Amino acid sequence: MADALHFIFINGKGSSGKDTQAELLISAFGDKSKRISTGEIFWGAMKGSGEFARYHERLTSYSDQVRRGGYIPDPVIVEIVREVVTGYILEGKRIFVFTGFPRTEPQLVETDKMLRELEGMYPVSVNYLQFEVSDEISKGRAEGRRLAADIKGLTPRPDDLEVTVERRLEAFRTLTAPMLRRLEVEGRLITIDAFELWALKKV
Repeated sequence: MADALHFIFINGKGSSGKDTQAELLISAFGDKSKRISTGEIFWGAMKGSGEFARYHERLTSYSDQVRRGGYIPDPVIVEIVREVVTGYILEGKRIFVFTGFPRTEPQLVETDKMLRELEGMYPVSVNYLQFEVSDEISKGRAEGRRLAADIKGLTPRPDDLEVTVERRLEAFRTLTAPMLRRLEVEGRLITIDAFELWALKKV
């Protein structure tokens, strides 16, 4: 029997700690695990270097849209994620930790379809997690990073600019929140209070 595949999808508003927790999971799982961030795929493609440079032509036309806080169109990003996952499976990876994907109901539908296809070849386990924070905390953490960058004389991350934070929160409310509600109704969502998680880390 083929080795089992494990998929963990972590979602949440900006600054909810998705990437930090994903890195901790990858460290715990070891060499057969891989973190997949659609943000890293996009910015890697924009730089035109590294493993995601091959997606430059397919993603460059969405640069302004993403910089303003919007999402890459569903069909485009889903197809790229399929390709990335397939490549990592061929490399021997068996545990996949996603941050910020899927983001919309159409992406969820296509993700479920991809997982069903993989179930025809491998045993598959799936977990959907939501790290929950208020809008105020999300904005406050982004503001803290902007101030820290300013003090150090650095350029703030595009994701932390105030206008981008507001637009991404609106996109989360209108596009991602309905998807998470669907997962919750279907009994497939585990919701974690991110603020309590941060507090535990400080103990």
